[in-house]
Amino acid sequence: MAVGRKWYWLGAALGAAGIALAAGIPLGTVLYAAAILACPAAMFFGMGMMGGTQGREQRASVPPVQPRLEEARAPAVPLDDPLMILKRRLASGEISVEEYERMTAVISSPSPAVPRA
Repeated sequence: MAVGRKWYWLGAALGAAGIALAAGIPLGTVLYAAAILACPAAMFFGMGMMGGTQGREQRASVPPVQPRLEEARAPAVPLDDPLMILKRRLASGEISVEEYERMTAVISSPSPAVPRA
């Protein structure tokens, strides 16, 4: 909001208070009304008087949220996938990095982990 507009509003508020005092309304009542109107006035000036078309113009310039191409085409990983289980356990602190690497190597190897007798 332009600085000049704020001064017009302040002048109008002081003028209204002066008219109320000239009409015989007690000063305490005028100050009480000013205190009650202070919060909405602060919101009005703090938001920069965003009424009218300004809010609609701002919403129109924001592009809609779209998923990234990789996320849209990525295959879903099953929750019981051994590597996902290991990653979750590592992230939660159940296993150390060394244990994670060792278990990942065992899971990924083509040969069985336990030799057959």
